[in-house]
Parts: sequence; C-alpha cells; structure tokens
Amino acid sequence: MKNIKLIYFDAVGIPHETMVARLKSICSSLYIIRDGLIVAEYEGSSKELYNSIMPEDNKNHVLICDIDIANGTYWGFMGKDLWQWLEKSRKED
Repeated sequence: MKNIKLIYFDAVGIPHETMVARLKSICSSLYIIRDGLIVAEYEGSSKELYNSIMPEDNKNHVLICDIDIANGTYWGFMGKDLWQWLEKSRKED
C-alpha cells in the first residue's frame, strides 16, 4: 500500500500550476481534484513533503495530511477515476 497525502493549498496565493509542478517533481503520482486540492503518492512524511515544496518564508495556507486507503477507510461520491486511482494505489506495494 502506498503512502497517500491529501494536499490543500491556497490556490490564489500559490498558483495551481506551480504547486502541481513542484509535486510532480517529487511525488510518484498525483490526482488533481480541483485547484487547491490534490491527492498524491509520496513516500516520506507530510512534514518532509511540505519542506520539499514550500519555501521557509511561506505565508500561504497549505495543509498536508496522510490518508488511510485501506479497504473500507474512504467513502464518498466523486468521479470514477478518483476511485480507480485510489484502488490502484491501495493494491501497489
């Protein structure tokens, strides 16, 4: 099972394209929900990811959380491609 992060950021203060480029350079895979909300595969901690993508003097809102993607630990109504992405991530080790 992969280490999955939910990343929320202020898409006004941090351009969406900038954040996506930063994340693509160090994450195994990304799923973009919308501007400012991304799910990513990253092998380190949330703090390590934050420190890797944000400057020390950052003043914009950013939240990075671990998501448990074990069977039955997430539920909701989203596009089919998100569920497929999560299922693929859950099965890969």
